[in-house]
Amino acid sequence: MKERLKQIYRAIFGREGFQYTSYSQAGEDRIINLIRKQLKLEEFRYVDIGACNGVHLSNTCLFYRMGFRGVLVEANPLLLDRIAQARPADKLIHAGVVPSQMVGSSPLNFHVMNSNAMGTFSEKQVGELKQEGYTVEQIIPVPVMTLDELLAQHAPGPVHLLSLDVEGLDESILEDCDLTSHRPDIICVETLTGTGKKNNAINQRLKTAGYHQVADTVVNSIFVREESWQSSS
Repeated sequence: MKERLKQIYRAIFGREGFQYTSYSQAGEDRIINLIRKQLKLEEFRYVDIGACNGVHLSNTCLFYRMGFRGVLVEANPLLLDRIAQARPADKLIHAGVVPSQMVGSSPLNFHVMNSNAMGTFSEKQVGELKQEGYTVEQIIPVPVMTLDELLAQHAPGPVHLLSLDVEGLDESILEDCDLTSHRPDIICVETLTGTGKKNNAINQRLKTAGYHQVADTVVNSIFVREESWQSSS
């Protein structure tokens, strides 16, 4: 029985299932790896916006440890040394990604919360986080850019995975992005709001842009562009 279970596990996850763990909040990296295999992506370049410390709660650390490389973007300057130490071969950008209407005010005040995963530029999000018991530890001016600017300047060429976790701004960033020019094969984005409800506007935005939702972990939703999914069938 034990050997049969191992055979089934290998058939689903591949042999690296015994070599790698999950670093994501709810196993998103394992799901994305299955999708990567389905899409037959031998090369795998990622852009991780909201990289936190590069390991804990990371949707891309698994792929770094598998030998793939990409771009990490983090607004919190207090985390940069930790990221550089954990992921020295990745390109690290210290900036915030925001919708275009906020770029004219660059640099913007970034609110460092008492949880590293909860920092934000959004005043509204700060208010919601305070209601949940989080506190602001520092306010630090940080340079910002749009997602289009980031991809054009720091990740020209194919991007196979876009991981987006920008507290309170994910929807407006995607609405602002030109997803006809920039078309990652896979997009993983936080769709759970601070009130515990799903942000269905993100799903609709990506559906309109030609992406199909293939997985949801309550916290995050994972989308694949239609042409990539169809070509792998």
